[in-house]
Amino acid sequence: MGLLDTIKDSISSIVPVTVGSRSAVGLDIGTSSIKVVQLRKEKGKALLETYGEIAIGPYASVESGRATHPSAESAVPAIKDLLREANVAALDAGVSIPFSAAMTRVIKVPRLGKEQLSKIIPIEARKFIPMPLNEVVLNWFIIPERPGSQAQESNRSLNVFNKDKNIDFQDALIVAIHKDAVANMQSIARQTDLQVSFFELETFSAIRSSVEYELSSTMLLDIGATSSKVYVVEAGVLHFSHLINLGAQNITENIMRSFTWPFEKAERVKKEIGLNKNSAMSVFDEKDRLMFEQVVENAVNRIFTEVNRVMIGYEKKNNKPISRVVLSGGGANMHGILDFAVKKLSVDVLKADPFAKVHAPAFLNDVLKGIGPDFAVATGLALRRLESS
Repeated sequence: MGLLDTIKDSISSIVPVTVGSRSAVGLDIGTSSIKVVQLRKEKGKALLETYGEIAIGPYASVESGRATHPSAESAVPAIKDLLREANVAALDAGVSIPFSAAMTRVIKVPRLGKEQLSKIIPIEARKFIPMPLNEVVLNWFIIPERPGSQAQESNRSLNVFNKDKNIDFQDALIVAIHKDAVANMQSIARQTDLQVSFFELETFSAIRSSVEYELSSTMLLDIGATSSKVYVVEAGVLHFSHLINLGAQNITENIMRSFTWPFEKAERVKKEIGLNKNSAMSVFDEKDRLMFEQVVENAVNRIFTEVNRVMIGYEKKNNKPISRVVLSGGGANMHGILDFAVKKLSVDVLKADPFAKVHAPAFLNDVLKGIGPDFAVATGLALRRLESS
């Protein structure tokens, strides 16, 4: 497979790409592919200039589409090829940090000033971070109270202090990221032509591009190659996160074992058919069709059984329902997964549409909606840079 076969069509031939301080790049370095989005700020609006995706497998000497652990040796040449073929002209960029490299926790802290909290929170963080604090980058911020809520209303977060009724508490989100992960991304970035102005946990990038500001609880389910990430968001703020060590590649591997197919064939058939029974009927004979359907459904069911368990646990603990689920990541594009999710979770489910927050030629709407779940993180990164410029 040639290089161009691994990159999605660029729109740079339709929307002129300009170099300047108002253009920003979002670079999402995943385990199976790298995505890039370039946006330009014009009259207060974000304009999509170009986008692209490239499989990282061939650069790491594995099959296209197979997950790997991106190192500078494999990621740098892939990024350079992607930037060139997608005609990325801007240099100002934000780069994602994988969720697996971080820990997040909501705790209750006294209602004190920022200076006092900056001394208290690192001490309390040691209670749940299973490594020395000098090995992580620690960030925190106070979660704004929802309109009409009472200061002591929520019991969802961990109260790390004595339960003194005379102390007024508030919620704080703590994020600890492994320094090794940050260093790896910094090393990769230095060897590209990009001028990286920030690194951001992929969680926040995906939320920014894919979840609307609502007071009700929304779950964002990011189905990646090797894992699925669950985020619960209220009023645009992360309140809960959970990592599931099952992803879209597990489905491919189940197909491989059942049909003794090579990885690339199993991956291709999974993408072409997925959970679509009508498509399966036109490809397999009756016996193989039934086996294929069962294999795929069993693998997908394992993911959503865990998601359902997490959802029920969150709703019970916080005494509030999750109003909808938004699917993102490459696994969200599997045929039939939307209907499967609705039946399994018994809640409204929709696919992430990050490109809805940017302006692009109208005739590309269907294309951009189709690939949107793949580009949630990259789009969120570019949007952050534009917002700060």
